[in-house]
Amino acid sequence: MMERVSKRFFVWSIAGGFTLGALLIIAAMFYFHADKLAIAVVWLLWALVPIVYGAIVWLRLIYLMWQAIQDGHARVTPGTAVGFLLIPFFNFYWVFRAIACFPKDYNNFVDRHELNAQKLEPHMFVALSAFFCAGNSGGLPTMILACILASRICDAINAIPEMVIIADGVSEGQHPESKPKKYKPKRIEPGPFDFGAHQKDYK
Repeated sequence: MMERVSKRFFVWSIAGGFTLGALLIIAAMFYFHADKLAIAVVWLLWALVPIVYGAIVWLRLIYLMWQAIQDGHARVTPGTAVGFLLIPFFNFYWVFRAIACFPKDYNNFVDRHELNAQKLEPHMFVALSAFFCAGNSGGLPTMILACILASRICDAINAIPEMVIIADGVSEGQHPESKPKKYKPKRIEPGPFDFGAHQKDYK
């Protein structure tokens, strides 16, 4: 199976972007305490470049992870997952839909198509969402957690076989590890991070 996303690119881009940005901010603080305000401002402006780059790469990964499970049953589309994260204040709610809820949707996708793929544990996704809401998006624990999750998300995407998904199963490029069939939906109770979503289970 051909690799669909490069784990090396996403992990190193996110790690490098945020790490370099943090180092430049530290340098700016050094000049600030030395009463060299003009130089400190310049360093802060330079720090924005790698930080914005890392953020863009992370948003791109969020788009790709939701795009990978669009078989008609995902709770959000890739565009809304990323776009609503850019809305001030509303993103404190939406981050739980776009990130914390992804493992459940991915695991349901794996079950529906009976894929030979390792399921995702939700705990770190929830933790990253909570760090974001707590205003610790630039902290060291958040950066480390973001890199770990980027690696796991890339593995999860690459574990999905190359195939064309439609609402009632696999139509083209069927992979031997995928066994499409008709599914009868039934409503189950929302989980703690479903926020009223009508999550469906399939047998």
